[in-house]
Amino acid sequence: MDRARRAAQLTIPHLFPPDGAASGTEEFPDPYQSTGARGVNNLASKLLLTLLPPGAPFFRFIVDKESLQVSGQITQEDIAEIEQSAEEAARAVTEKVETLSLRAATFEHLRYQIVGGTSLMFLPTTEALKDRLPRTYHPEQFVAEHSQDGQVVALVIREEVSKETADPRLALMIQALPGTNSRKKVPLWTVAVLDDKGRYHLEQQIGKDAKAIPGTQGEFRKDEFPYLVNFINKKYWESYGRGVVQEYLGDLQSLEGLSQALVEAAAAAARLLFIVDPNSVMSPDIKQLANRPNGAFVMGDHDAIKALSLEKFADFQVTFSQAQEIKKDLQAVFLLSQALQRDAERVTAEEIRFMANELEATLGGVYSLQAQEFQLPMVEKIMRLMLNTKALREIPKDVKPKIITGIEGLGKGQELLRVRGFLQDLNATLGPEVVSQVLDVRKTADKLGSAYGIITAEILLSEEDAAEAQQNAQLGRITDSIGSAVVKEVGENSRQDTGG
Repeated sequence: MDRARRAAQLTIPHLFPPDGAASGTEEFPDPYQSTGARGVNNLASKLLLTLLPPGAPFFRFIVDKESLQVSGQITQEDIAEIEQSAEEAARAVTEKVETLSLRAATFEHLRYQIVGGTSLMFLPTTEALKDRLPRTYHPEQFVAEHSQDGQVVALVIREEVSKETADPRLALMIQALPGTNSRKKVPLWTVAVLDDKGRYHLEQQIGKDAKAIPGTQGEFRKDEFPYLVNFINKKYWESYGRGVVQEYLGDLQSLEGLSQALVEAAAAAARLLFIVDPNSVMSPDIKQLANRPNGAFVMGDHDAIKALSLEKFADFQVTFSQAQEIKKDLQAVFLLSQALQRDAERVTAEEIRFMANELEATLGGVYSLQAQEFQLPMVEKIMRLMLNTKALREIPKDVKPKIITGIEGLGKGQELLRVRGFLQDLNATLGPEVVSQVLDVRKTADKLGSAYGIITAEILLSEEDAAEAQQNAQLGRITDSIGSAVVKEVGENSRQDTGG
């Protein structure tokens, strides 16, 4: 937590307030630079759009055809039917993600990880929890213990409730606690432990003495466990991760110091003071001179009064240049748009796209970790919720979800650039006529569709339908040419008859 608080001081202080700060009432010192705060919010937004793209699926179900065919009890028609059912199930789960209001919780979930390294999210997975919305817990509210392979083996969450806000059964227990009143908040503990059989045992407790609450005991399978602990940088020998901000804390501290120096120097330079020669004839008339209106005429010596100047412009330039260099590095780290454009009169759109892809590729490790540790478990928990509430049919064990965004999307983006570059060079080298003779249009369309993550079978004609359409088009052109010839011949015959 100390690392997270140091990182928050230079980015978004209220994310990790100082130890002992009153919740919601404490005023925190504002940083002298905004690069840290803008960087955290921008990186969280980009990750959110990648992990949960609006209006587009971020996963699909993959059918293990080899495993199904090994059994020998399934046909190609059965496999096609399973694939169709898998696509319908993927759409249903994607729609459920939209209705769960998951993005707001995920954005806060990512901000905690970027600054502090670790975050905890609740996701409903059972019939009893279906009415609860996803939420993100502050890292100060929980402690977690992990095994060597990164699996959560123990989790303790601390919340605060009062008699006024608790449900009737819990309100009676709060009232029975010594020294409490209707408005006083008491700790509510949620304790989960993983047993040797791979099942989580969960219980809630109330008060400082952690008195067990009847009816809150439960047992969950791993895919039903409603809590998800995530790291943005995972260290298997640590129970808590390290945030992106902590890796660049030196640059942020340097930029903070330089920004403070520049702001204070600018404030000093903005002061308007005049120096008067004490031996000048103007010295006794300073008060009268200060009170004269604008445009008035005064008697005096011009050289006796001078405006105070710091004469530190060259020093400020060195400080400013160094601050700009550090800011540019941080903008690249946090994928801010200013880092995408070099300082030049003309910058092409292709150059900006290339630099954007290069910067996005630097987050490949983050994307891959989030896909395995956040997206995939989240899909499994939402599937379990829909199965438990009868909103989704049981899915065969040979059908598994696969994430198609993040690192997978980066790979497809690089593939798209290679295909485009190859086609452009091919067209420039051989010419359009030769390319049209050697290029397989269908395979090219499939390649582009795969790079965009589009199932081309849904929008493109099959080879048989395309051949039939081409044949019909040729037949139509032949019919049109025959019709034109007949019309022309009839017209010439009519003219001959008329002339005769």
